[in-house]
Amino acid sequence: SSWSSRKLVTINHAQVSGSSSVANFPMLFSVTDPNLATMSNGGGVGKSDGTDILFTAFDGVTKLNHELESYNPSTGQVIAWVQVPSLSPSADTTIYVYFGNAAASNQQSVAGTWDSNYKAVYHMADNAANTTVTDSTGANNGAARANTSSKTTNGEIDGALSFNGSSDFVTIPQNGHFNLHAGPFTIETWIKD
Repeated sequence: SSWSSRKLVTINHAQVSGSSSVANFPMLFSVTDPNLATMSNGGGVGKSDGTDILFTAFDGVTKLNHELESYNPSTGQVIAWVQVPSLSPSADTTIYVYFGNAAASNQQSVAGTWDSNYKAVYHMADNAANTTVTDSTGANNGAARANTSSKTTNGEIDGALSFNGSSDFVTIPQNGHFNLHAGPFTIETWIKD
């Protein structure tokens, strides 16, 4: 009741691959909506950093883990990862986004968004000027260190790092958390050449 506004979010089942439901999937929520600008910018979000934004299951009560990757208080651009309990490939899934509580504490659960199957999640824009790229999983798998000449640039989803092709790099220290010989694994990255 402390949140003044909510919006229904419908996840199109045609965007879910496979024949069975996917459990605890971190779904990308990327939208620019003037209603999600701050109140001082004509929208309904109560905090200038957007941390009063929260997501719930369809019941409007069960809070979902989410990570707010970026927020623009002027335009209402929100890029967040929301851990949806079950995504069906045969029926649309609906959740709610709540906003409008200036007195709320930070509603994110960054580490909770990524389950234990994720060994590291690096968004490649975090603190690039300070050369630290933070792991969102909270698994303490070491901060990646970046040596880039251009630092943060535009990326496919949010920010990215720019590399000069010769001396720029990101390195993740071997710390015992990554055992690539233990079994099958997937590494995903977005690269623009």
